[in-house]
Amino acid sequence: MPTTEMAILPLIAGTNPGDPSDQSSAVLRDCFGTLAQQDGLQEIHFGTWIESADSLQLFINWDDIDKHKAFMDRDIYEAFNKRFGTIMSGKPTIFHVDFKSPEALAAVLAATVTEVFTIYYDSAEVPPKSIDGLVEFCRRAKEAAPPGLADCTFGKSYEKLTYQDAKCQVIVGVIGWSSVQAHMDFRQTRALKDALPFLMEGMKRIEMHHVSAMSYVSG
Repeated sequence: MPTTEMAILPLIAGTNPGDPSDQSSAVLRDCFGTLAQQDGLQEIHFGTWIESADSLQLFINWDDIDKHKAFMDRDIYEAFNKRFGTIMSGKPTIFHVDFKSPEALAAVLAATVTEVFTIYYDSAEVPPKSIDGLVEFCRRAKEAAPPGLADCTFGKSYEKLTYQDAKCQVIVGVIGWSSVQAHMDFRQTRALKDALPFLMEGMKRIEMHHVSAMSYVSG
């Protein structure tokens, strides 16, 4: 199953990678060009958070997690990291997710807006009921077919993430929308209110943001 490398990069204030004349745009082209040459690299999607322009989100699809690890073991990786670091104000957050449906993920990232939500769990493992709840949440969301919904999928992170100084198991969900407003409108519906208990099963915390994801095309 393909693995998605999820990376959140804190950008230097005022950086605008969407502007071709901005230096950060050249850095991304260089780094993405290097990635595109790696064995097992499938696709690169990227975009700043709509809620925070200083946060850059990357969705990098690999054949599997071992392909990314093999790249990290290469001699060129240090120079690659340093080049990326020239546009960052701090350390990135990087983790890996196997989304349940690669086809749904493709539809989500092709949408105008991608809702990204990360659920943190207190337990040593993600409770089975939580997995079942997320399956039911996505099923109900798609069954309701709210205006602007593209698709929905989720997956468990290989790595634990820190919340309040504690390492937590996490699940990442992504939902594609035609606009942020379409998502906001869905939040007011009975369909969402009925589905929310399934999403919240066993969770400690949830973080959500939106990204207008672009796809990197080499050449």
